[in-house]
This record gives sequence, structure tokens and C-alpha cells, in this order.
Amino acid sequence: MFISKHGFYGGNWPDGTPAVFQLIVEEKEMESDLIDAQKVFRKIQSVGKASIQGIYFDHDSAKIKEESEPTIKEIAKLLNNNPDLNLYVVGHTYNTGELDYNLDLSKKRANALVKELVTEYDIDSERLEADGVGPLVPAATNETKEGRSKNRRVELVKSN
Repeated sequence: MFISKHGFYGGNWPDGTPAVFQLIVEEKEMESDLIDAQKVFRKIQSVGKASIQGIYFDHDSAKIKEESEPTIKEIAKLLNNNPDLNLYVVGHTYNTGELDYNLDLSKKRANALVKELVTEYDIDSERLEADGVGPLVPAATNETKEGRSKNRRVELVKSN
């Protein structure tokens, strides 16, 4: 068996017949939590809300992690590009722990995001209202790590 620098593989079939195979690699957009302001706006216009991944918090905390900055910048861009858009910023958690605790934590996280948008990106506070629904509106099962990660999110919901 040999591998060439051109993506060809060579070797023999089980019966000894020579064989050459070509490896074809297709480009695919890398999946990430990074959002696009224009796509989020279209989603809000079509269904009234958009689910946002990519805003991270310290464990059991409403402290926003630094790696959330690109997502928050896109939310600010969304708001700056659409000055008549007002939003409910709704925090979500998964269902581990007590309901009241998660409701409170999700609201604190939504408030932290609103505060960040207002203080760091000069978004008018009158355009944003924070609330939290904890684990009451899951996007996926809470039985798996992947499902719980989808449930830790913020939703931007169009308001009047």
C-alpha cells in the first residue's frame, strides 16, 4: 500500500490484482457557534425569534466568558443595523438542579447580556428586556451532553 502526495492510494485487492484509489475531499463550511447578524435578523423576521449559541458563562454564574465576544458583537451589529428592532433577551438553562435556581440563573444571564450590550456596545437599554425561563423550554433532550449544550442558550425574541 502506498499513498501519493496527490491523494492517490495504491495497493492490491485481496486476489492480488493491483488497485489505485483516488481520495476526493470536499470543502464544507466549518460548524461553529458564530452567528451572522443578517441571518439572525431574517430568522427573527420570519418566526419572531432566533436561538443564539455562542454566549458562554462561568459555571453556576452570570459572568460572561471572553470567548462570547464575537457572538455579542454580532448581536450588537444586528441591533445597530436595525434601529427599530426591540428584543426580549431570554436566558435558558438545562434541567439540572432546582427549578427556582435555574429560573433565577437564566434571568441573571439574560440581564448580564443586556448589560454588556448597553455598556460596551452603546445599545439603548429601552430596546432590550431581559428574562429567563430556565429549563422550561428545552430545545433538545436533557439526557445527553449534546442536548444540554443546546438547552444552554439565549433567545432573541422580537418585542413591540
